Amino acid sequence: AGQWEEIQATSPDVLTGGTRGVIGGGNNPAALTDVEFVTISSTGNATDYADITDSRGALTALASRTRAVFACGYAPGDSNVLDFITIASGGTAQNFGDNTASGNNGARYAPAGVSNSTRGLIAGGQAVPAGTKYAEITYVTIAQTGNSVAFGDLTVARGDSGACANPTRGVFAGGSPGNNVIDFVNIATLGDAQDFGDLVGDSKRGCHG
Repeated sequence: AGQWEEIQATSPDVLTGGTRGVIGGGNNPAALTDVEFVTISSTGNATDYADITDSRGALTALASRTRAVFACGYAPGDSNVLDFITIASGGTAQNFGDNTASGNNGARYAPAGVSNSTRGLIAGGQAVPAGTKYAEITYVTIAQTGNSVAFGDLTVARGDSGACANPTRGVFAGGSPGNNVIDFVNIATLGDAQDFGDLVGDSKRGCHG
């Protein structure tokens, strides 16, 4: 009597950040609408369970634990479309908004995307057929639909960058035209990217994360 007992209750989802990974769009060789998922904790083929709103490749994706947002791409023609799915349930994607970066009315292919549980960033990208490269970064609040909002600029205008993130920082590496630049942003705050370092060796090229 009078003794406190502690009961720990945890979920694998809380510890691992989620159980499902989604892959959307692409080219085969024509642009695709398919969204497929894998269960990250097990091996096996992907399962088809959704579609984005239109066929496009060279797009990027942002996600929270609940929602995946697919951004921009090539349809053919540069796209500024943002759409989303609810990761747990799938189904045809719904309109989220538009990318509103100033260059090319926000339409671009091969931008880079990073996100944390709250905010997703769309960075850089290219225009077809002119080949213009962009430095602009915009962001969305993943839980709320709407157009993207200005965030800042990459240190170098480029498309095809590799990108990775933790809950605090987003990192962009390499890209086209060939460069070895690595820069970073703090996802929770607005502002231009800062120098992080360089890729090593002969890495002055486009790369994907």
